[in-house]
Amino acid sequence: MRLRPVGPIKHLVRATAARDLTWAGGTMHAHLDLESDVSPELYVGRLEGTAPVAEHVHESSWEILCAVEAAGMLTLDGKPSRVGSRSIVADPPNTRHSWKPDDGSKLVAIQLYTPPGPEQRFKKLAAAANFHLE
Repeated sequence: MRLRPVGPIKHLVRATAARDLTWAGGTMHAHLDLESDVSPELYVGRLEGTAPVAEHVHESSWEILCAVEAAGMLTLDGKPSRVGSRSIVADPPNTRHSWKPDDGSKLVAIQLYTPPGPEQRFKKLAAAANFHLE
């Protein structure tokens, strides 16, 4: 007889355990709070900074950005839109998007990817930034 867990498996993930990944001369930060090893269907992390984010695409993942603090222009599939604090943006898979903050503003956001994967670029950006500092 095999015993099955009753209900979902629960994990406690402390925000302080997520390493601070920094790039763009220290102006951008990401904390990968809930990665695929704990949550195979959904990544959850924090993104913060003052630098623009160049146009890019997530081929097979939805990105949901919950802006806690923001002032700037999000271009989604060639269409610019103003994004401010307490906004939620959903970028479908394979959709070009970029971010340009207003001068003097900061983006503070909770970020989700489903399925996980695109957040791995933050590790590469931070590694490249640290490589150039050494």
